[in-house]
Amino acid sequence: MSDLLEAPQPPVGKRAHSNPEGRLQTWCDRLMDRIVEQPAFVSAIEHAAIDMANPARRFTAQARGVKFGIPDHYLAQGLPTRTCWIEFKRGSSVTSRQEGVHTALERCGVPVVVAHSPRELFEGLLRLGFRLHGNALGITREIEARLAASDAAAAAASPKKKRAAAKPRAAKPTQQEVTRCNALRARIPF
Repeated sequence: MSDLLEAPQPPVGKRAHSNPEGRLQTWCDRLMDRIVEQPAFVSAIEHAAIDMANPARRFTAQARGVKFGIPDHYLAQGLPTRTCWIEFKRGSSVTSRQEGVHTALERCGVPVVVAHSPRELFEGLLRLGFRLHGNALGITREIEARLAASDAAAAAASPKKKRAAAKPRAAKPTQQEVTRCNALRARIPF
């Protein structure tokens, strides 16, 4: 059964995410797979479809009951049962829509962890009473180092923005050309 839940690996040489929050989500997903004791289920929630910028598509999704502002990951652990939603933030803050969803979930007794780093995720899971691997802190430090290396590689690989080339300018007129132009202007009545 675990074979069916395994995520496909990205092609060799391809980056999973080019944005910082995407890299944080990727590494924290790996962290949860390694430190949360079984039985457990963790999944990212893909709710930011590319075509959501289309107003008609957004309206259709909303009419079907899709809620916007849902956190990024869901985590459940059994024996005893614990669940939580996880919102990853990096370089931005929680939006007002997300705050509303977090409040609604917490009113229902479902906690939401907002994590800006693997360490914050680890601390949130510990605070909520999830059963974690005996070396969870050490694994968290390893994932933090891997995330930092991933960020450094992305920064090194990103092309430097070039300044837009200035339009080529015509050569300045010589004094003889200016005199000739002025003479022509003097003869033509406006």
